Amino acid sequence: MSLRWRVFAAFLVILATLLGVFAAWTSSTLTESYRQVVLERLQFEVGMLSRLLDPQDPALDEVVDSLAVGAPYRITVIDPDGKVVADSSFSGASLAAMENHSNREEIQLAMRRGIGSSLRYSTSVDDFLLYVAARSPGGSFFRLAMPGSEISRVAGSLGGAIGSRVLLLISIGGLATLLMCFYLTRSVARFQDAARGLSRGEIPAVPGRGGDEWVVLARALANRSARQRDLLQSTGSELSRLRLLVDNIEEGLLLIDAAGRLRLVNPAFLRLFEPIGDPIGQTTLEVVRSVELERALERSLRDRQPAELEFAYEGREIRVNLVPLPASAGDDSVVAVFGDISELRRHERMAHDFVANVSHELKTPLTSIKGYSETLLDGGLAAVERGFVEKINRNADQLGEIVNALLELARFQSRQRSLRFEAIDFEVFMKHLVGEFQKRLDEKGLTLEVVNNSGSDTFRGSEKALRRALYNLIDNAISYTEKGGVRVEMSSREDRTLFSVSDTGMGIDPADQPRVFERFYRGDAAQSPQRRGSGVGLAMVKQIVSLHGGEVWLKSQPNSGTTVYFWLPRVSD
Repeated sequence: MSLRWRVFAAFLVILATLLGVFAAWTSSTLTESYRQVVLERLQFEVGMLSRLLDPQDPALDEVVDSLAVGAPYRITVIDPDGKVVADSSFSGASLAAMENHSNREEIQLAMRRGIGSSLRYSTSVDDFLLYVAARSPGGSFFRLAMPGSEISRVAGSLGGAIGSRVLLLISIGGLATLLMCFYLTRSVARFQDAARGLSRGEIPAVPGRGGDEWVVLARALANRSARQRDLLQSTGSELSRLRLLVDNIEEGLLLIDAAGRLRLVNPAFLRLFEPIGDPIGQTTLEVVRSVELERALERSLRDRQPAELEFAYEGREIRVNLVPLPASAGDDSVVAVFGDISELRRHERMAHDFVANVSHELKTPLTSIKGYSETLLDGGLAAVERGFVEKINRNADQLGEIVNALLELARFQSRQRSLRFEAIDFEVFMKHLVGEFQKRLDEKGLTLEVVNNSGSDTFRGSEKALRRALYNLIDNAISYTEKGGVRVEMSSREDRTLFSVSDTGMGIDPADQPRVFERFYRGDAAQSPQRRGSGVGLAMVKQIVSLHGGEVWLKSQPNSGTTVYFWLPRVSD
């Protein structure tokens, strides 16, 4: 059934129900009103009879019969003892045989009030009768009885009249409802046409005029459809550009869902790992057989934290960055970017080996220069000659320090030195370091403050490596501070141990700060001849902290001092 006929049927049922209830209520009300009018009329007439007729009249029965001719009711006269002395429906023997009426309800009421009424079934006339009785001045009772069928007939005629008019109203209302449904469904049809056009991807045509709700809704739908089409075109264009970018980047790209299955791969990933068959829907372990990668991915999916990993794969070194999608995206997937860093690592090893080899080869001539210069200083030299030899000796010492630093940095960077983690007592650890710098601190009039705000006496790491890192930081702080002092602090941050080395020195120019952790880089202020340095101290700190799985950074303002921070993860026993 169409919407038009469903609405029409619903309206018609509602209209018929309401009018039917109204007709029944009206008919009941009118019937009751008519019964009350009849009752009042009978009461008036019986009162008139009780005053006009003589109960002692011998011809009373004939008088009663004549009065009842054409009347819709029956007349009965009853003496004070309850005996019927006249009745318009009975005469002679029938009249004499009638039973005593003193116990009738209407008679009892008339005895007490002068007038009474009741409605009951009469076996003598086989019908319900409305009785009204009045007491005459002489004590006799006059009674009128109207058949209920007469009342019902009049009430039925009233109900029929009401029913016919209700049917007429239903017919008129039904016609009006049908016309209204045609009008409404015409607007709905317009909306349906607009919706069908939208489902076909078309911009629906909607009348420019008309203010009913369906037309307004269809017009809004058309406007929304136009905006949606523009948005889809824009999104499609953006997706095409994004796909072009993803397909042409050199790094392998994966999109991995919360179940660890691949949802998107790019050609670079396929070239890098050469999976068998279509990798979409497979797990990363099925495509890239690396337990390290699988564990890192599980942690990233569980903790929703970025991660970086390097692992060996079929003779190559692969670096992968795992980045979970933000919670605002409503997706638990992780983006993985893969790069082949085998060539980069090979060049790094070559550079490290070169530095290590050159540094090692320099140690022999430096040892000779150092030995000969010390021998000359022990002999008798003129003042001018001694000055030259002392400069040679100092420069040999400085060059030796640089060579040793380069060798140590090369070992750290090539990871030839395996770090042995152990529990380190912070107070004992710093006591040895402070002792190494006490002479220089006294010479420059500086202070060295050590503070432990971590809530623990120990931390874990490689004692030798961290001793070198903090030595380099304190050495730099003293070298570039002329007044004030140095502060070393250990504190805790969630699952990390945080260290900081602060000074009140000359600070670092903002232009130099991004490069201070590079090898051999020294800012303009550090180029002063009074400040020796190899330029690898901070690079070594960065490498040591990185080997511990931590991170290093600094904050500095010119002439306001410098603070170098680094954190180490808390390693369980």
